[in-house]
Amino acid sequence: MVEVVIDQFVIHRSFSDDVNTARLIRISDLARCYRSPQSVLFGPATRTGQQGRPPGWIRLERFPESDHGEAELRDSDGKAMRARWIRQPNDSVTLLASNDFVRIEIRFLVSKRNLAGSGTAHSDAALEPEFTGRLSDLRRSWKFSAIEAPCNSTQ
Repeated sequence: MVEVVIDQFVIHRSFSDDVNTARLIRISDLARCYRSPQSVLFGPATRTGQQGRPPGWIRLERFPESDHGEAELRDSDGKAMRARWIRQPNDSVTLLASNDFVRIEIRFLVSKRNLAGSGTAHSDAALEPEFTGRLSDLRRSWKFSAIEAPCNSTQ
């Protein structure tokens, strides 16, 4: 989402080649972006199963001004998921992303330009071997951390 601020908007009302005019004051990106050294989709690499590709980025729309908003999770290989975030008590935030295959939840505290907390991913569509060799649902949990980064660095 982008905020465009203009001034001196003039509507020309005539049958001519005149166009409406305005003076541009500023264009502001209403998002904050954070870079994690790990995948934001699956956490750190494991010995078996589904892997994310670090680093990962989180883009939070209307953050921190609002108490909720849209978000995007993206790994360096281009895999991405849309998400929603909601502010919780004590400067904490819950971010949820899901599709037909996986559900990701990241809970974090906000401190200046850093995010720190935990992430989980669960999928009953992907199976991974347990330590016994038996296959079971993909389940991950990890310590999450990220630092603020320019939003154009997520490409």
